[in-house]
Amino acid sequence: MASLFPDGILFDGIVYRILPGGYAVIGAAALTGAVSHTVSTAVICFELTGQISHILPMMVAVILANMVAQSLPTPSRPEEPNGPTGPLKQGPEPMGTQQSSGMVTSGMHQAYHHG
Repeated sequence: MASLFPDGILFDGIVYRILPGGYAVIGAAALTGAVSHTVSTAVICFELTGQISHILPMMVAVILANMVAQSLPTPSRPEEPNGPTGPLKQGPEPMGTQQSSGMVTSGMHQAYHHG
Protein backbone atom coordinates (compact mmCIF):
# COMPACT_ATOMS: atom_id res chain seq x y z
CA MET A 1 0.00 0.00 0.00
CA ALA A 2 2.79 2.40 0.85
CA SER A 3 4.42 1.80 -2.54
CA LEU A 4 1.09 2.26 -4.36
CA PHE A 5 0.28 5.50 -2.53
CA PRO A 6 3.63 7.08 -1.54
CA ASP A 7 1.99 10.41 -0.67
CA GLY A 8 -0.88 8.81 1.27
CA ILE A 9 -4.60 8.56 0.57
CA LEU A 10 -6.71 11.68 0.14
CA PHE A 11 -10.07 11.28 1.84
CA ASP A 12 -12.49 14.09 2.66
CA GLY A 13 -9.82 16.72 2.15
CA ILE A 14 -7.35 15.03 4.54
CA VAL A 15 -4.25 13.14 3.40
CA TYR A 16 -3.77 9.94 5.39
CA ARG A 17 -0.22 8.67 5.27
CA ILE A 18 0.29 4.92 5.04
CA LEU A 19 2.63 3.59 7.68
CA PRO A 20 3.92 0.04 7.08
CA GLY A 21 4.62 -0.30 10.80
CA GLY A 22 0.89 -0.08 11.45
CA TYR A 23 0.31 -3.14 9.28
CA ALA A 24 3.06 -4.99 11.12
CA VAL A 25 1.56 -4.21 14.53
CA ILE A 26 -1.91 -5.24 13.38
CA GLY A 27 -0.53 -8.49 11.95
CA ALA A 28 1.37 -9.22 15.15
CA ALA A 29 -1.74 -8.56 17.23
CA ALA A 30 -3.80 -10.85 14.98
CA LEU A 31 -1.23 -13.63 15.20
CA THR A 32 -0.97 -13.35 18.96
CA GLY A 33 -4.75 -13.27 19.31
CA ALA A 34 -5.11 -16.38 17.15
CA VAL A 35 -2.46 -18.31 19.07
CA SER A 36 -3.70 -17.33 22.53
CA HIS A 37 -7.44 -17.42 21.57
CA THR A 38 -8.02 -14.05 23.22
CA VAL A 39 -9.16 -10.67 21.94
CA SER A 40 -7.34 -8.74 24.63
CA THR A 41 -4.19 -8.62 22.50
CA ALA A 42 -5.88 -5.90 20.42
CA VAL A 43 -6.36 -3.79 23.53
CA ILE A 44 -2.78 -4.40 24.66
CA CYS A 45 -1.37 -3.42 21.25
CA PHE A 46 -3.64 -0.39 21.14
CA GLU A 47 -2.31 0.75 24.51
CA LEU A 48 1.27 0.16 23.37
CA THR A 49 0.91 2.21 20.21
CA GLY A 50 -1.48 4.85 21.54
CA GLN A 51 -2.95 5.32 18.06
CA ILE A 52 -6.74 5.53 18.16
CA SER A 53 -6.84 5.22 14.37
CA HIS A 54 -5.47 1.66 14.59
CA ILE A 55 -8.00 0.27 17.07
CA LEU A 56 -10.77 -0.58 14.57
CA PRO A 57 -8.59 -2.44 12.03
CA MET A 58 -6.76 -4.13 14.89
CA MET A 59 -9.98 -5.34 16.52
CA VAL A 60 -11.30 -6.62 13.19
CA ALA A 61 -8.04 -8.44 12.42
CA VAL A 62 -7.79 -10.00 15.89
CA ILE A 63 -11.43 -11.11 15.93
CA LEU A 64 -11.17 -12.64 12.44
CA ALA A 65 -7.92 -14.40 13.30
CA ASN A 66 -9.47 -15.68 16.52
CA MET A 67 -12.52 -16.99 14.64
CA VAL A 68 -10.33 -18.79 12.11
CA ALA A 69 -8.13 -20.29 14.83
CA GLN A 70 -11.13 -21.53 16.81
CA SER A 71 -12.72 -23.06 13.71
CA LEU A 72 -9.65 -25.20 13.04
CA PRO A 73 -9.59 -28.67 14.60
CA THR A 74 -7.63 -28.85 17.82
CA PRO A 75 -4.31 -30.68 17.57
CA SER A 76 -4.46 -34.26 18.77
CA ARG A 77 -2.85 -34.88 22.11
CA PRO A 78 -1.76 -38.38 23.03
CA GLU A 79 -3.34 -39.98 26.06
CA GLU A 80 -0.07 -41.26 27.49
CA PRO A 81 1.85 -38.71 29.58
CA ASN A 82 5.16 -39.32 27.82
CA GLY A 83 3.85 -38.41 24.39
CA PRO A 84 4.57 -40.05 21.05
CA THR A 85 8.34 -39.63 21.28
CA GLY A 86 8.84 -41.99 24.19
CA PRO A 87 9.54 -41.53 27.87
CA LEU A 88 10.44 -38.15 29.21
CA LYS A 89 14.05 -37.47 30.01
CA GLN A 90 14.63 -38.44 33.61
CA GLY A 91 16.38 -35.95 35.84
CA PRO A 92 18.55 -36.74 38.86
CA GLU A 93 16.90 -38.54 41.72
CA PRO A 94 16.09 -36.55 44.88
CA MET A 95 18.55 -36.65 47.77
CA GLY A 96 18.22 -39.66 50.01
CA THR A 97 16.73 -41.95 47.36
CA GLN A 98 19.90 -42.61 45.40
CA GLN A 99 21.30 -46.10 45.52
CA SER A 100 24.91 -46.22 46.58
CA SER A 101 27.27 -48.84 45.24
CA GLY A 102 28.59 -51.49 47.60
CA MET A 103 32.16 -50.31 47.10
CA VAL A 104 31.47 -46.81 48.39
CA THR A 105 29.42 -48.11 51.32
CA SER A 106 31.99 -50.71 52.30
CA GLY A 107 34.82 -48.17 51.96
CA MET A 108 33.02 -45.71 54.26
CA HIS A 109 32.23 -48.54 56.68
CA GLN A 110 35.89 -49.57 56.77
CA ALA A 111 37.11 -45.98 57.25
CA TYR A 112 34.89 -45.45 60.30
CA HIS A 113 35.53 -48.81 61.92
CA HIS A 114 39.28 -49.09 61.30
CA GLY A 115 40.33 -45.54 61.84
